[in-house]
Amino acid sequence: MLWGFWGKEMTKAKRIELMENAYDVGISSFDYADIYGNYNTENDFGTAFSESGLLGDKLQFISKCGIAMTCGNKPYKTKYYNYSSSYIIDAVHNSLRNLKT
Repeated sequence: MLWGFWGKEMTKAKRIELMENAYDVGISSFDYADIYGNYNTENDFGTAFSESGLLGDKLQFISKCGIAMTCGNKPYKTKYYNYSSSYIIDAVHNSLRNLKT
């Protein structure tokens, strides 16, 4: 959650280093929510992952959705919870695309 816009604003090289170091010590699961970093963290991670030496079949990506959050790159006028099937299906497709899987 804090890798990007909401926190450390890590470079892609730093994200790759952190992922590879985590994997080397036995961490193979990475957890997200679509809203992290104003909807940017998944894409930032996915870009770094696609350029890392890690193999997707050795990792687990866990993502959450359901909060429609106001920010500059989304059209929502107020923050609210959305658990409709269409919202969830769209969030899953976006997460898969962002994570480059």
